[in-house]
Amino acid sequence: MKKTKPLISIFNILGFICTPATLVLAILWYQQPDKNFEPITVALGSISIIFFATAQLLQKKVESSETKARRLSELSTSEILEVVKNSNPDDWEIHFSQDTEIAIFKNEPALRIEIQHDNEAVHNFDFHEDWANKFPDPHATSYYYYLYYGSTRLKEFILVSVDGGRAILPLPSSAFDLSVDPLRYKIAKIFDRFNTCNEYMKRAGLYLANLK
Repeated sequence: MKKTKPLISIFNILGFICTPATLVLAILWYQQPDKNFEPITVALGSISIIFFATAQLLQKKVESSETKARRLSELSTSEILEVVKNSNPDDWEIHFSQDTEIAIFKNEPALRIEIQHDNEAVHNFDFHEDWANKFPDPHATSYYYYLYYGSTRLKEFILVSVDGGRAILPLPSSAFDLSVDPLRYKIAKIFDRFNTCNEYMKRAGLYLANLK
């Protein structure tokens, strides 16, 4: 990245040099149409565009690298939630122990999502809403999932186990508004061990809020 920034300056300087030269040639071409200024004017103009475009592409790569290099510890809670929302399930590694299930963010292990395998993790053992009780096994149970960064608990989420544990689904906005916030959906997908979340969301009538 250190080597890229000087290149950006060089390409911008070359572009600024070529632009006025192109303008001068264009004026000469207009004033003396009998002279063969056209090819060099067009070529120089094209080169100028290439220099500026190359500088912009390199600048975007630098900005992208700098953004990725920011540690999560430098981000606000809302920014960390955006990182989780924009992550892929493959970015997380699931670990099991006797009493805990933990999803660890591979790029920053201090970021994790935990669920305890005890009664305190149960939000509602007998969860009742039409969308959750419409499966062959109508019993549903909701659980608390906690997002941590280091020792700080950032947010809690509620996921619902449906159809005898065959799928884990995110809570919709309400019992009557079945839209699902993308962040809640991503938490469900991270823990979607049977890869059934999308299928069961459709069967339940749940849908992503920003895709309707």
